[in-house]
Order: sequence, then structure tokens, then C-alpha cells
Amino acid sequence: MDILLVDRSPKPYTNFPFHAHGYWEIILNLSGVGTAWIGDDAVPFREGTILCIPPDVRHRKVSEHGFIDGCVFVKDYAPLCGGAYEVYEDDDARTFRALHALALDQHLRGEPHAKEVVDALGDAMHRLLEGWSLRERRRSPAVDRFLNALVRGHADPAFDLAGEVKRTGYCPRYFRKLFRACTGQSPLAYLTRLRIEAAKRQLQQHHGVHPIKEIALATGFSDPYYFSRAFKRLEGVSPQQYGAGLGTYERSKIFAGVREE
Repeated sequence: MDILLVDRSPKPYTNFPFHAHGYWEIILNLSGVGTAWIGDDAVPFREGTILCIPPDVRHRKVSEHGFIDGCVFVKDYAPLCGGAYEVYEDDDARTFRALHALALDQHLRGEPHAKEVVDALGDAMHRLLEGWSLRERRRSPAVDRFLNALVRGHADPAFDLAGEVKRTGYCPRYFRKLFRACTGQSPLAYLTRLRIEAAKRQLQQHHGVHPIKEIALATGFSDPYYFSRAFKRLEGVSPQQYGAGLGTYERSKIFAGVREE
């Protein structure tokens, strides 16, 4: 994921007013219990509750005895369900909390390649949430096997998506419907997102060293022109612009987009 900011509350709050952001916000409740209002919905929270809130959605939190949050602002969060927002609970090992702490440490240190490390930790957070989401949906084993095949083969330009769908044993039309019900995306869109995320990591690490054509091929795109079009459609900038640094934002620009109501 393209992480814009990782932060945590500087002090406990009892009432944080309604506000909205221009980006996805992932909120991890680090301590306290209370109620989050997301639009008109009341969502109870406790230590370990994770809220994934889309851009421009009004939200607030209240707690009688105070709460502390960790937050992650994300430019390109891929929703895992069809609702207006998502709610999860951290596991007993506090895995999500550990990933957030590592990301915050790297973000604050600002050492060489810190952005790449933070983005990789963001990918890990998203994968963790995806696993919890799929577990809750009790998804078809055929979809699980298909997703594993996508993850293993997405970087191969010769990956046969249609052939992999046929190997599930389902009618292709029915399987595409089943896959969309589980992931919110078509098989092709999911594969394209995997490839674009891989390309972003390559661009962050190797921009100016390896040509765009080579990066496209290494991340599953046999046609560099199609790669550039797909990248710009999903990211809003060309691969060249992204690699040159237009995919990063300063802290001040993020908070300039916060709107209290």
C-alpha cells in the first residue's frame, strides 16, 4: 500500500469531533472503550478494534474514560468487503498492533528506504485484514486455491488467468461471481492490482536504474504500454511520475485535507 502517514494520539481523548479525510484511514484503538460514529452508524470499540474508513466519510469517537488511537493514512487501500466501512479485531498476539508500531518507528526515523519499508508493512497489514475477512466469510476452498495461484503466478507475464479459472472446476461465469462476492473484485482486477503493487515496490527501489519496460515485464506485464495505462488508471500518475516521487506526501499536506464538521 502507498502509506501517506503513520501516527498515534499524543494524549488520551474523550471526544474527538466529527471530521473527514481525503484518504483512507485505518484506525487501531490502542486503549480505552467507547463508541465510534461512522456516518450515522454507532460502532462500539475496545482495545484492538480496527476501523477502516473510506475517504470523505464523517467519523468521530467518544469514550467516558478516554482512548488512544494509532492511525495509518493510505492512498490506495483496496476494500475487502462491500460495506461503507470495515471493522476488525486484532488477534490475541496483537499482530496488527506490532505491525503498526514497526511502521510508526520507521516513519518517524525517516532513514533511507523508510518509505519502502513502511509501504511493505502496510501491505502486511492489508494481508492480515484480508485473511481475517476471508475467515469470517468462510470462503469456498476453490477461491482460496485460486488466490494462492494468483499470488504465486502474478509476476509471470505468461500466467493463464482463464486457464486457472477453468481449473477451479466451476463454470467460469459462476466462479467470477463467487470470486467477486468474496473479494469485491473480478479475477482480472485482483490480478492487475497484485501486479501494480509489485510494480510500485520495484519503482520505489529501482526507478532510474531499471527501465520501465523491464519493471513492467518483471511484474507480469508483457506490454509496457498497457502497463503504463493500467498504472495511471489505478494510481492517478504514470509509472515515471510515481518513481520520481510523486506518490509520496508530506505530513502537512495530509492534515491540510482534514475537515472538521
